[in-house]
Amino acid sequence: MIRKSTIYTPCLLISIALLTMVIAEEARGQTVYKQQKGIFSGLPSFSVQGGTGNTEFLIGPWIGYRLDENLDIMLHAEYFSDETFDFSLMNIGLTAGYTTHTPSFMWRNRLRLYRAFNLSTSEATSPKAFTLSGYTTGYYPIDVSNKITLLPYAGLFAFVGNKEMPPTRTNYLSGHQDGFAFGPRFGFDVNIAFTPSFTWTLGAGYAVALTDQPNQTYDGLILTLQFNF
Repeated sequence: MIRKSTIYTPCLLISIALLTMVIAEEARGQTVYKQQKGIFSGLPSFSVQGGTGNTEFLIGPWIGYRLDENLDIMLHAEYFSDETFDFSLMNIGLTAGYTTHTPSFMWRNRLRLYRAFNLSTSEATSPKAFTLSGYTTGYYPIDVSNKITLLPYAGLFAFVGNKEMPPTRTNYLSGHQDGFAFGPRFGFDVNIAFTPSFTWTLGAGYAVALTDQPNQTYDGLILTLQFNF
């Protein structure tokens, strides 16, 4: 039996519980959350599982930049290694978003491309992952106070990808899905302006993939934790 190693630090456990769902939906509404030029970021993807000689490790910081009130771009660089299957890779994601603003409504379109590059592989293992996805989402801002804004949203997503990975414990790489699927997504975000130059965004939602593939895993809860500078 493989003995799992666990770090019992409360803050780290909470972060790890959120990270997988957060990173699946980062860069969702940058120029919705803040319109001035500036940097945005959030929690990196992070996971450690397994024991000695069987460790699986994933970490991936990400950062983006708002070019103006409409256009933003983001880069995500994620490292993944697995000792059981003896391979490691770098997963690179690029996202471009465009937001249209009206006095009472905002509409955002987003295009996202992810590709995994093998760093080392064994004779039996050569992972492949390439995914292109698109999102269109409408936001209806509701000002609760001069510092807090609710942003209920609804929209559609679609993705097409090829993901060939060994059966690792998490079976997860940010931005990747296998095959084709589309469906609705809805939820709400809360924008909190601590200072004129710093905004913190929290949110929750749900996405449903309409596909006949039994191994599809996109359905589920969406969580957001983001810092806008």
